Amino acid sequence: MPWVALDDQIFTNKKVARCDAHAKLLYIAGLVYCGNQLTDGFIHQDTLPLLAGMIAIDLANAKQSASKLCSIGLWVATDEMWHVPDYLDYNPSREEVLHKKAVRVAAGKAGGIANAQAKAKQNASKIVPPTPSPSPSPLKRDEGVARPPAGVPVYPQEPADPEYGIALSKLEALGMVTGSAKLELDALWPDLSNGRREWVDDAVRVALANDARAPIYAIRVLAGAVAANKRPGSTPERTTRQAPQGRNLKKLLGLEDDDGISPFSTKPA
Repeated sequence: MPWVALDDQIFTNKKVARCDAHAKLLYIAGLVYCGNQLTDGFIHQDTLPLLAGMIAIDLANAKQSASKLCSIGLWVATDEMWHVPDYLDYNPSREEVLHKKAVRVAAGKAGGIANAQAKAKQNASKIVPPTPSPSPSPLKRDEGVARPPAGVPVYPQEPADPEYGIALSKLEALGMVTGSAKLELDALWPDLSNGRREWVDDAVRVALANDARAPIYAIRVLAGAVAANKRPGSTPERTTRQAPQGRNLKKLLGLEDDDGISPFSTKPA
């Protein structure tokens, strides 16, 4: 799974030492978020409430801490994001993590690691390995070496399909969509076409109704709905058997024969 490197002297780093407790925690939470979501060091400003919840501080303190991190250079503000300037100096990129995961999957399908390693070796020249040093490094970060300003890339979590991003934000009302939940959503997404993408709202409602605060619950509700080709939360119509009425009821109870005459009445001779 994704990981993030931390210097064991992080709290003696000159810039980190200038932060109060909330700013330090927010900086570390930001690094963890980048590693977990594979954002290459970019943090969308809309995720600030999520980061604040991770470290149990209110949003007002989180905003002050974010401003502090930007003022001392631990974060750099772009249009709608913050950027950890040297994140990729010490952590693997999204491309590298996904490549390693693909190699492991290929190894399993091929029945062994040898074939996967051979394929990986052919593409080794295309991958620049990350520097093994942790982040932030007290020496490297404070050497005063000027860095070019970070450009604003395409948000790493925003896929080519804008509807996917909308669905992802709806599911994140239940929590972060990470790990296996993200993989299951990716696999299910092609089947959510022809009006089925509206089912995401229904799946979230089903999860909330069952007090399931986990995106994976809603994703699996979606998967079951797709398999059954029924909108999440919908129930089949019940067919009610109507009770016999009038003469039919009397015949059923033996109170009247087919001619409409009661067996208890005196028939003419």
